[in-house]
Amino acid sequence: MLRLKTLVLAALLAFGAAFAQGRLYGEALGGELALAPNFELSLGVQAGAEEVLGPVGLRGGLSVLAGNNATLLGFAVDALYPLPLELAQNLKVDVGLGLGLTFASVGGASSTDFGIRGLIGLEVPVQGALALRLEPTFTYLFDAQQATFGIQFGPRVYLK
Repeated sequence: MLRLKTLVLAALLAFGAAFAQGRLYGEALGGELALAPNFELSLGVQAGAEEVLGPVGLRGGLSVLAGNNATLLGFAVDALYPLPLELAQNLKVDVGLGLGLTFASVGGASSTDFGIRGLIGLEVPVQGALALRLEPTFTYLFDAQQATFGIQFGPRVYLK
């Protein structure tokens, strides 16, 4: 599993370096606390680049979720568009759309699902290349016919 994470991150960084006009970043310790329909906790690794397609940035990620006697492994790709807002303290706001693929194991049964998500991101610079990120996220899974609302949070480290 660790080797797969390493390969995914290396591929994302290579893709971003080749096409990005903006900065590369990693979100190594992202987390999500889902509020509805059930309480769940997940951890994830994400990497991306700003200004890959004009102003639009791209991000890919791998996540693991545990809760309600279930384990999920997810892969996601997001397109993030920065909003040109004049905010105090160099705060950054963006909106995004994403696609995801989820592999689930619940009580011995397993399944695969495809989903789409929308998000609004707020980034607060901390010091130098370190920032904190907060993302309210709405996700819809097609096979499960389930919508969830969660809040992703965690540090973002800029690499370039």
